[in-house]
Amino acid sequence: MRQKILAQDIKRRVDLAEKLSENPDQPINYAYLATETEGYLPTDLIDLCSRAVHEALIRSSSERTSHVCYTLSAEARD
Repeated sequence: MRQKILAQDIKRRVDLAEKLSENPDQPINYAYLATETEGYLPTDLIDLCSRAVHEALIRSSSERTSHVCYTLSAEARD
């Protein structure tokens, strides 16, 4: 169930955002994330997705061109 919530919320956010996409070279491992988030409530998972998208945008904000495409990936961040 957590895996489905995570995947659906990220897909929804990617679909809504013009310049946001998942990195095809480093696909998000939703099964792993679901295992790592055992005990999280659905609202916690939604917040996690929101923070991940926000972090992706912050990481990419240093690029000031109009053709920037922000990507979400499985890359680990501390």
